[in-house]
Amino acid sequence: MEDMQKAPDEAEQFRRVWQRVRAGGTESSILPDAPTAPAGTAGGGDISGFLRQAVSQSLNRAAACRRWPELRSMAEGCRSQARRLSAALFLATGVRFLPAEPTVRGDRARLVESCRSLFFRMRRAETAYRAAERRTTEADLRALFHELAGECAIWQQQLRVLIEGRL
Repeated sequence: MEDMQKAPDEAEQFRRVWQRVRAGGTESSILPDAPTAPAGTAGGGDISGFLRQAVSQSLNRAAACRRWPELRSMAEGCRSQARRLSAALFLATGVRFLPAEPTVRGDRARLVESCRSLFFRMRRAETAYRAAERRTTEADLRALFHELAGECAIWQQQLRVLIEGRL
């Protein structure tokens, strides 16, 4: 019975901390504990595993974008996504996870080929975020996944325009 009364209080604490992290606001000097279980997902999905993978993939996309001056702002956007996903993981599990951005090795492919590869990587990321948005029951995570999917869709369009201009 005590656990039933404690759950709404933890959810409210999580919401307040999440709002503070996302908006950069200051709501209270009290820092609540992160929920011990991953934020709710329908069907018992592993949200912490998804968030870890999404952080790493965002950093990989940032590294690929960083190679080209035309894609520098997209690289910063990918880094921003990684930081927001890392914050979501920390709030959900209490685990800090933000690895160093990888370095891109090997031959520098031409810009058009790199953009094509990034276009499909952004498409896969958008699809994954939309699927996660549908699966999660946590409102803040749904909003984050919706926002990230929208950013990936915009970047796909920017990449398409860049490719069209270079062909």
